[in-house]
Amino acid sequence: FGQRRERGRIQTQRSAIRRVDQQAIAQADRIAAEVRDAESAIARAYERFQTLEQEVALAVQLEESERRRFELGEGTLLIVNLREQSTVEARLRLVDAKLDYQRALVQLRYATGEI
Repeated sequence: FGQRRERGRIQTQRSAIRRVDQQAIAQADRIAAEVRDAESAIARAYERFQTLEQEVALAVQLEESERRRFELGEGTLLIVNLREQSTVEARLRLVDAKLDYQRALVQLRYATGEI
């Protein structure tokens, strides 16, 4: 009877160990997925940031060109104002992209346990 009880305890302990091992594997898989997601978010945010930097540079260039045209009497104040508005909107999108990039960096730091 004592041996059966010991075998039962051993089986229970083995089951508990397998359960803990499975939980550890599942947790490691979740962490790996979070890290991959964060790395992907960083890449997307950085690409968006680069694209928006180019968009801002182009918007500034167009605004300056339109302002020169206006000063030469070839354009209208309305067009200059529209170009200024486009520049502001592009800059706001750039700020949003910077924020998204920073959020993605924080997400990665969180997923890797840095914070």
